[in-house]
Amino acid sequence: MFGREGSLWKLKRAAKSGDCEAAFEVGACYLNGIGVDKDVDKAVEFFKMGAENGSPGAALTLGDMLEHGFVNKDNQRVADFDSAFRLFKMASEGGLAAGSYRMGLMYRDGKGIPQDMGAALALITDAAGRGFDQALVTLFYMYRDGCGTDRDMDKAMEFLRKAAERGNEEAVSKLEDLFPEQNDSREK
Repeated sequence: MFGREGSLWKLKRAAKSGDCEAAFEVGACYLNGIGVDKDVDKAVEFFKMGAENGSPGAALTLGDMLEHGFVNKDNQRVADFDSAFRLFKMASEGGLAAGSYRMGLMYRDGKGIPQDMGAALALITDAAGRGFDQALVTLFYMYRDGCGTDRDMDKAMEFLRKAAERGNEEAVSKLEDLFPEQNDSREK
């Protein structure tokens, strides 16, 4: 990742000077141990810096860490649903459909916020409309099961087919499970 000596140092300097995308990149390096020893606490520090300065990717990544929880250097599990939701909103407002999707899942599951199936459906639909394929699969299940909407198998299948056409593996697998005879005819 770092072709020249000191590239990570330059990224760190840029991050500390307010470059939100540099902060996101440095955070990713620490999170994944790329060019540095893996250090979750330093990753969080740089993701916070990036999110505060406007990086949608940093906001989404830190939101994910806070929603699912992570173990810090003191071996304490850190989770914060309120902050995760705010970060997903920042990511969405910064142009990432995944941010809308993740807010929708939190509403659907009542995770850290009161469950609101109507808000969940609206946010997940927004993410699907912005090209986030996993949202299409989630909409399949929501319409199939009548979660936040009336049950509508035609619409559910429309979402599943669209996700499969875009190459979503879960959607392709689900269609193969639902229509094994079509799968058999393709193999001949």
